Amino acid sequence: MPETNDKTLIFGRVRMTSVLPLAAVLVALFVVLCILLANVTAAGFHGHERSRAEALRLANLVSTDLALGDEFGVRNAVNSRYPVYIEITDQNGELIYANGTVGQDNPRYSVPVRFDGQVIGQLRAGPLVAGRMAMPAWGMALLVLFAVIMAGSIAMMFANLIVRSVTIVREDIDTLEAGRPLHEDAARQTQFMELHQLNDTMRRVMESRRREIEDLRLVAFQNGPTGLPNFTALSQYIDRHLKTTDFGHPMAIYRLDLDHFDRACESFGSDVGEALLREAVARIRKEINELADRELVESSGFFLAQAWADNLFLVMPNIGGRGDASAVARALRSAFVAPLKVENHDVTLGLSGGIVMAPEDGTMRTDLLRRAETALRAVREDGKRGFRFYAPRLDRVASGRAQLEAELREGIENGEFVPYFQPKIDLHTGQIKSCEALARWRRPGGRFISPGAFIPLAEETGLIEVIGRQVLKGACEQAAGWLREGLAMSVAVNVSPLELRNPDFRANVLSSLTATGLPPAYLELEITESVAVDDPKAFQEMLNPLKAMGVRLAVDDFGTGHSNLATLSQLQFDVFKIDRQFVQNLENESSSRPIVEMILAMAQSIGMETVAEGVETPEQARFLRKRGCTYGQGFLYSQALSARDFPAFVQQWEARRRRRAAPKAG
Repeated sequence: MPETNDKTLIFGRVRMTSVLPLAAVLVALFVVLCILLANVTAAGFHGHERSRAEALRLANLVSTDLALGDEFGVRNAVNSRYPVYIEITDQNGELIYANGTVGQDNPRYSVPVRFDGQVIGQLRAGPLVAGRMAMPAWGMALLVLFAVIMAGSIAMMFANLIVRSVTIVREDIDTLEAGRPLHEDAARQTQFMELHQLNDTMRRVMESRRREIEDLRLVAFQNGPTGLPNFTALSQYIDRHLKTTDFGHPMAIYRLDLDHFDRACESFGSDVGEALLREAVARIRKEINELADRELVESSGFFLAQAWADNLFLVMPNIGGRGDASAVARALRSAFVAPLKVENHDVTLGLSGGIVMAPEDGTMRTDLLRRAETALRAVREDGKRGFRFYAPRLDRVASGRAQLEAELREGIENGEFVPYFQPKIDLHTGQIKSCEALARWRRPGGRFISPGAFIPLAEETGLIEVIGRQVLKGACEQAAGWLREGLAMSVAVNVSPLELRNPDFRANVLSSLTATGLPPAYLELEITESVAVDDPKAFQEMLNPLKAMGVRLAVDDFGTGHSNLATLSQLQFDVFKIDRQFVQNLENESSSRPIVEMILAMAQSIGMETVAEGVETPEQARFLRKRGCTYGQGFLYSQALSARDFPAFVQQWEARRRRRAAPKAG
């Protein structure tokens, strides 16, 4: 690993300081040698001075004999004292005395021989006195021994200091690598400046690296907006606790989902959506902690994670059993009855989930997470809210869903999605002037797949966008063909939110109109209300050019979202479509009538047409007609028809209308 290599390099450099003990020994020996050399030098100098003095004394001694010319006296005076080379000459340079014992060719000392103040000759001689060192031999031996002992002591001291300092540096590095804080202690300071600086530098480097690792850990294991552990951390937690999970100590895993969270994000924007998610997480934490405080569940801890987007997971090890798991689910549902308060908005979301129990439902993390997702999907596909335990039969349902998705993709490639047309009846004249194109899936062999089965799956997988393009082009092509045959019939096509967010949507509409030759005035686009008001500026930039060409715009499912009349009026819609839930409840719920009346009155006041969906009874039709509704659409008049059957139905409808309108005979 890089850290290990770095540390090896550092201590490789630190080991270089181990030459200090050897250096101390060498210095001590050098000092001893210097002392010995000084003593030898001093001894030589002392012998030189004494020999010269002795030569002068000898010259004085022989001066009288030399002055008298007593050569014998000179020889006798010299031979009796010095066994070294000596020569004496008179003032004329004639040799008076000489011996050949030592240094005959190179006498070192030369002094004049004086008598009565006059030089009468010259004396030359070798060393007359041997030099002696000031320190005796035994003293020198003791000095060398002392120097060696001191050098060894200094070396040991340095070695111990180095070992201690390097140990401190190593321990500090290991402490920082382990993520533990350092303790400032004067007794632990390194004794060498270089090592002290190295230790300080390593502390700073390792602290910086520890912070970087912590930042990377946060990125790798946490989600930014909520601060919750992410899918990686969730996986590690589950794998760790599966090792100790058994039937006596089961673990519950909840796959949590906020009801209507996507709709809230569309209505209030992504910023409010993130705030809602954080508030929801805080409420879940609070509820679980309260359950533990009341000892309704074991206080063995819990793990709340955000796998992605608003997909939350709650893991409770050692929960006790399905009874405790159900109690937690009920408590969480109750906790979300009260609305969430975010940025002056009160938003009621609700909480649903799928539950798996380990090891009962599996012993592998991947299986448990997949089955928790399967249980949650079963809740959603049933059109319900709440919690559901996983059951093996749900896998068979999921397998069927996977098969359906594969067939859905195959159907798109084969062009099996075609428009069927449901007529819109003018409630005042009874004429059919327009229709709505509805997607139908016709499998090979003529078998039809219900829209209720494939539309939710197509929206979830994102395939609804491709299906929408196929239906749009097919509807334009069919309406253009009818127009050429003399049947002027405008067609309305529903646009999914996913299609509208595609930057190429406008180009796709223009391409369909151009390719089929349908005049823009014969095309109506039905837009979901929440999508229109979520980003009015982007909506206008996308659709105003189409509107200027003559394409009509309709607000689909009006009244089910957070209606903003000021925004809708600025977007220049042509039609309000009243959602079928209000129409179907006209006879059963008194509250639906005021809502429908309000929508109709509002549309009339701003000059917009209205279409009521899901008209099934004459009573509903009469109520709508009296309140000024423009068009009715539903099974009371006709179901969706194929492109081949639709013209025949229009002809038959028009014939019946004329017969009813014709005056009766007699």
